[in-house]
Amino acid sequence: MSSSQSAKTTRLIRNVLESLQDALQSDTDLALSDFHLLTEMNHAAAERYRGMANAAEGLRTDSDFLQEQYKDIKEYVEQVDEVSKQVKELEGVAKELDEWSKELEIKCRRLFK
Repeated sequence: MSSSQSAKTTRLIRNVLESLQDALQSDTDLALSDFHLLTEMNHAAAERYRGMANAAEGLRTDSDFLQEQYKDIKEYVEQVDEVSKQVKELEGVAKELDEWSKELEIKCRRLFK
């Protein structure tokens, strides 16, 4: 092999190795970019999940508070229901008394005529 062919071969090998090095560097840079992107996405998702967990905790606290409030007013609700039932019964009695009084009025009119 002549020295010019040897120099040309060396130059070609060097070019191939440099191209291979550039390709490997580009592939590594791409992988690193993907890794950084995935890391950022993971942090963002973790932050969203923390927010959701806080919101869920707030809802649980609110639910506990509402359950306590309901326990406090349950007795009053039951009393209102009982009063409502008694009012309906009284309305029935009042209606019945009204009917009797009308009948009595008619009988009294007949008697006094």
